[in-house]
Amino acid sequence: QVITAGATPTLTVLPGTDAFYTDTITTDNQDQTITFSAGGTAGDELTIMFVTDGAGSGDEVITFAGANSVGTLTLANAVADRYLVNFKSDGTIYNEKSRTAIQVT
Repeated sequence: QVITAGATPTLTVLPGTDAFYTDTITTDNQDQTITFSAGGTAGDELTIMFVTDGAGSGDEVITFAGANSVGTLTLANAVADRYLVNFKSDGTIYNEKSRTAIQVT
């Protein structure tokens, strides 16, 4: 599923399923807040791949909020690179399980 960059989406994961989202940043310094609609079912996983903008000089700050562990991710001003963030539900909230360092394309 695709997240609109710069939007403030609410992600919904159907119970008993895993989800994969992509978020391609299109504008330099395009910060956003991503909210989870619910805490999920224990064991559910959600992965988001962020792709940085093609020619920006500013960082993007992604804030995770709602029914998940609150936190932030700063995407460096690298050109068209990728980050993966994985969350796993304990049945109450989505906890951040892992994140990659920048993956150069």
